[in-house]
Amino acid sequence: MKNKIISVIEIILILMCLCIQKIVNFTNIDLYLLLLLIIVLYAYTSSKKCDNNVRVFALIFSLLFSIGNLNVNTFGINHVIIVLIEIIGWYFLLKKVFITIKYFSDNYVVTSKEKNKEIKPYIFIGISMVIGFVLLLPYFIKCYPAVMTNDSFRQIWQVTGYVGYSNHHPWIHTLILKLFYNIGYGLTHKPNVGVATYIIFQMITACFTFSYVTYVLYRNNINKFLVGLIWLFFFLFPFNGIYAVTLWKDVIFSYIVLLFSVIIWDHYHNKKDWTIKSQIVFIILSFLICLLRSNGLIAYFMFIIIMILFYRKELFRLKYAFLAVLILVFGMKWIVMPIYKVQGADFIESLSIPAQQIAYVIKEDGDISKKEYKELSKVVDIDRIKEEGKDKQNLIISDPVKHNVRENDLDHYLDNNKGKFLKLWINIGLNNKEEYIKAYVKQTNGYWFHNYGKYWVYKTSLYTTFNKEDKPLDLYQPQKAPKIISEGIDKLLDLTSKVYYKTWSPAASLYAVLIGLFITINKKRNVLPYVLCISLVITLMIATPVSCEFRYAYPLFITFPALLIVPLTQETNSTKKNKKSKSSVK
Repeated sequence: MKNKIISVIEIILILMCLCIQKIVNFTNIDLYLLLLLIIVLYAYTSSKKCDNNVRVFALIFSLLFSIGNLNVNTFGINHVIIVLIEIIGWYFLLKKVFITIKYFSDNYVVTSKEKNKEIKPYIFIGISMVIGFVLLLPYFIKCYPAVMTNDSFRQIWQVTGYVGYSNHHPWIHTLILKLFYNIGYGLTHKPNVGVATYIIFQMITACFTFSYVTYVLYRNNINKFLVGLIWLFFFLFPFNGIYAVTLWKDVIFSYIVLLFSVIIWDHYHNKKDWTIKSQIVFIILSFLICLLRSNGLIAYFMFIIIMILFYRKELFRLKYAFLAVLILVFGMKWIVMPIYKVQGADFIESLSIPAQQIAYVIKEDGDISKKEYKELSKVVDIDRIKEEGKDKQNLIISDPVKHNVRENDLDHYLDNNKGKFLKLWINIGLNNKEEYIKAYVKQTNGYWFHNYGKYWVYKTSLYTTFNKEDKPLDLYQPQKAPKIISEGIDKLLDLTSKVYYKTWSPAASLYAVLIGLFITINKKRNVLPYVLCISLVITLMIATPVSCEFRYAYPLFITFPALLIVPLTQETNSTKKNKKSKSSVK
């Protein structure tokens, strides 16, 4: 009787939580269907035990769902109570969900009963790359020479020597771009061909990455139907197609993260030795991860920290590889870049969240003293911040604040007074705690809360200048694609976007990776394949310039299908033998 009463109380709290978040209401059939689902879920899990892993992940998800849904317009004791109800309600529901996931994953494997037919890797990967490249060609023809935004042409300026080198967009990517641009331009003296040459390289990289990952899954005897679905996702999903022809460092970086994560999983799943060849591959991928995005280095250090905490023996085996990575990365940053006079990103670029928090306080007429206003006026145009704050879009993106600083030539003062600005940020925060919390939630929750609203995912155009004073790049899209291809791709992208906005988000990709991690921990397997993706989200929560930028979460989007499936594979004999000593998280 006592257990039944507790269950009824839990169900009531769950329904209260879902009603607060407006997922259901008392006037439609959704409530009754959901109530039936909860009852069935309780009945199914009543005889199942709840372990600590279930409790921890249920709590993590309940916090994400509740805080992400924070009503940032009001604060007070009533609101705190409402948030607590949401957390408790989600916890009770998600605890049952994770119990179900646990028992499903314990009794279901994606490994085929009959071993997949052996195919030589170069045949499998080669055929896959050729077919995949053909499937990506329509995007290339439509968008020739590339999809380019403001970020893209800033790098082309560096490549063509119009401006000096800068690490604002990773220099290593600019060098790769320059290499292929010079090949194409050198043969034809046409900027379009130069850019197109790089895009062809990027398409080949995409085809290799997707084909190799698919081959690894096939070689590990994963059900051929699932392997086929993942291959189709890689090559037929429109976002992947349009990104393959988009000139951003985020695209290549995402391919490297996918390769790294799957190679790490394959290595530990099959208990391979760290040969010279495998360590060289590890060093190259690690080097690119650290330098292809500004947050890549921080995410990589988080990867090392997890190895120190849980896999010290593996860290010892890779000590020379890690040493080589650190020497190469910091040698590039501290020796090579200064030689080539590569300017670092300006200080304001790393202050996206603090700058946005202060801007929010200004917009809301918060508690800022005259002395603090005077100090802020040395860094930003305060009247402009108030005017731009009327646009709600500016609450989720820090670019207006950063441009405010740069365009008024005030960044030099900020660079020379970092300590003073830090103190100012802390003091304003102490007097405006609620505004800081509101601003932070608005600025980051797109990566960890699913219901963030709409924000653009892709572009199809080519930009060449910011304004009339900028140097044109002599680039243009000739629009020579047949009408059926051009309009077909537009309609396909439009349809996919509508489905995406209704069913998915950057946060949903994180959820999928976390569920894969949950299954992996329950099976006491190596968690390292998940660390990099999760670390990238953590870095975005620390310093993201935009609250829900899809391209920043693109590494998770193309990696989650593999990371969700691989923990459901059958353990190999070598894995079972070494499970206690090497594969489990102690």
